[in-house]
Amino acid sequence: MLNFIILVSTIIVFFLLAVLFFIVYVIFFKVLVFYIGHIKEILEVFAFSFSTIALILIAVPSIILLYIYRSQNNVDLIVKIVGRQWYWNFDIRNLMEDSVTIYMLSIDDMRVGNSNFLEVDNVLNLPVNICVMFNVTRSDVIHAFSLPSLGLKVDATPGLLCVVPLKTLKIGTHVGQCSEICGINHRFIPFFLEIGSICNFMYYYLF
Repeated sequence: MLNFIILVSTIIVFFLLAVLFFIVYVIFFKVLVFYIGHIKEILEVFAFSFSTIALILIAVPSIILLYIYRSQNNVDLIVKIVGRQWYWNFDIRNLMEDSVTIYMLSIDDMRVGNSNFLEVDNVLNLPVNICVMFNVTRSDVIHAFSLPSLGLKVDATPGLLCVVPLKTLKIGTHVGQCSEICGINHRFIPFFLEIGSICNFMYYYLF
């Protein structure tokens, strides 16, 4: 995924620099009418060729990643996440009897140094380097479950169960918010995911 992001960013920067170069060239070295009238066909051929190559370079790894993303079968944990107004519910299959709610802390409960609108009363704790399958849904309006630091985002759509696999080595706390405009208070439902050791995970939920 990281290599794919680098590839797409490189292609975008290349085309931006190419367009900027031609704009500067036309402004300072050529009369616009002369420039368009004499080499328009050549530029169109080059533009079409480079655009086609760029689309192929993006499409091939994108399709491969999509296939890997959708064909993930070796799942170690299944976590169900439900978006509600204005909080999240989660439960881990075969480990938890009741679901856990994640509410944003009120101003009265916050401490010095806390981030406004990003502090919660509970966190989802998961082990590092374990394949986790998120089953994301909602109970009312459309929500968006997102963890930007892990490159994860999926809409909790009415009538659908969205399945999202995650396997990461990034130990630490990852913060997300609902990125859908699901109502007047949609920014008040943050989500905290804490990635740690397997021992910490077992102690957190079993003891």
